[in-house]
Amino acid sequence: MSLFTKADPLVPALTATQFMARHKTGAVFATESISTFLGQIKDTALNLANMVTLQSPDKVVFDAVSTKHRTLAKAKETSFANFKHVIISKPESFSGLYVDYLKDLTDAAISVSAMTDEATERLRMVLATFINEYSDERAESIYGYHKFKDEEKRLEKVKKEMASYFTASSNKSKTNPSDVLKSFADLEKIYEQLRNLNDVLSEARLKKIDKDSRGLVEMVDLLIEHNIQSGVLVKNNTAKKELMECIHTTAQLIEFYNALFAQLMFFCGSFKALTEALNDF
Repeated sequence: MSLFTKADPLVPALTATQFMARHKTGAVFATESISTFLGQIKDTALNLANMVTLQSPDKVVFDAVSTKHRTLAKAKETSFANFKHVIISKPESFSGLYVDYLKDLTDAAISVSAMTDEATERLRMVLATFINEYSDERAESIYGYHKFKDEEKRLEKVKKEMASYFTASSNKSKTNPSDVLKSFADLEKIYEQLRNLNDVLSEARLKKIDKDSRGLVEMVDLLIEHNIQSGVLVKNNTAKKELMECIHTTAQLIEFYNALFAQLMFFCGSFKALTEALNDF
């Protein structure tokens, strides 16, 4: 129990989401719990770099489309009715048609990429202002807070749309071509969609967002140090609630952009397996 308030200081062993749920209603928080939450935010922001260094998205997409002309030629001389019963790999838990999935994945990547850029830039300004100018005596609503809330709603909608393609059993990673293709005519569309998608989930874009994320991490470090020295974040109010929400929303955007990149990698592996099966058929 706290010596100065009836509220319990928040214990540090909570996830970022659990912390946010408590932070919206809590009055006092332990410095350690705030540092733990912000540390989780740092990990989320820096995980993008780990994905980039594992494999180049441009190379993965190139490998998936490298046999395009051979594959399309093979499709013209092969009966889909005969090929559709072959066993092929698919992204784990995937359910749906590849052409529909890639369209929605492209739309999601465009939307999340733009929101991530905007939220990152806005949060940089918010953090700088809070660290350098904030005081409880003249606490105000956080700049651009309503925009972060709008992005949070839009992100949840995108997450639900993409999750609708992963409703199959969690251990199911095999399927038949007829479950993911309407016909061989889908192949030409998929090749075109992959080229368009790679413009949004490119290595250059990933590196830019990673660079911006690292800049945010440096400012989060300053915020942690500022709180350790002053305890400014310990006593909660509307401005601090909004600050934490803005930080959390931006981290979620970065994390989901990372997830979309991972989805592209898994899809390319499965699509390459499908085209190899066709060429060997």
